[in-house]
Amino acid sequence: MDQSFSLAGARPVAKHCSELIGTRSKEPERLSCLTLVGRRLSVILPQLFAPVCDEVRYVVQAEPVTKGDPDDVLGDFDAPMSHVVISAGLHSDDLMISIEARSAYELLDRVFGGDGKVSGELPATMPGSVQTMLGRIEDVMMSSIGKVAPDDSLNQFAKGRRSDDLGVLRAFNEEDIVYVLAVKIACGDNHPWSVRIAMRQQVVDLLNDATPRLPAPGKSADLTPADKPFCDIPLKLKATIVDMRVPLSRLQGLKEGDVIPVALARQVPLSVGDKVIAFGTVGELDDRVALQITRAF
Repeated sequence: MDQSFSLAGARPVAKHCSELIGTRSKEPERLSCLTLVGRRLSVILPQLFAPVCDEVRYVVQAEPVTKGDPDDVLGDFDAPMSHVVISAGLHSDDLMISIEARSAYELLDRVFGGDGKVSGELPATMPGSVQTMLGRIEDVMMSSIGKVAPDDSLNQFAKGRRSDDLGVLRAFNEEDIVYVLAVKIACGDNHPWSVRIAMRQQVVDLLNDATPRLPAPGKSADLTPADKPFCDIPLKLKATIVDMRVPLSRLQGLKEGDVIPVALARQVPLSVGDKVIAFGTVGELDDRVALQITRAF
């Protein structure tokens, strides 16, 4: 009996490229995160701007996210801008908010009863009242970023230098990778103005922790209005205390000093948009008019 056999050489150990065995890059997650943050800002910013000037409808649209070195992503502006550096507690210059200067003039004009139409070249020196309005816009933008951050992780904002010259400001180093989230904000039927938020990678990673992940296929997310991102979205409530019909002839003859008798409804509807969500009765609380809910849907 032939008991001879041949020995096969041992198989070589598999060698995989570094792209397969290395840590997966978080870059797609960062860009996706900022895209979702932009969508959330487009929802909450109109409500945050309402106290600045509540007689106008705000429409906010998020722009595509960009990233790169500071010269590539920060130097292309179509209109005069005002830039302010913001510390979020990580570095002295964690973010930079760039606001189209026309926005402050437009909102200030609306506050004083104008239509917000700003034409021609802007003054070379910004008046103090316009700078104050610009500060309010900066505060709104900082507040919006804080609302989309997880667990108050970005609530230690501190304003730094402000300038209309990026070369003077020098918010980022040449070797930094900067992420830019931009939005267009339209007030009424006016031409929209731009706001850009430039941030370091560490800030993006903090925001990424707040971005909701998509549920696995076939599984429900089981999100409720009390969960992020929905819980931070402010909604405008409307209580209709008086709803009456008056002839056009009566309205045409209205003059100062006329008295129109009204009857308060016993059940006041409370609405979000066009949907009634509850009814209540009018009363008083701490010397202010209040509504006690009697029925909720």
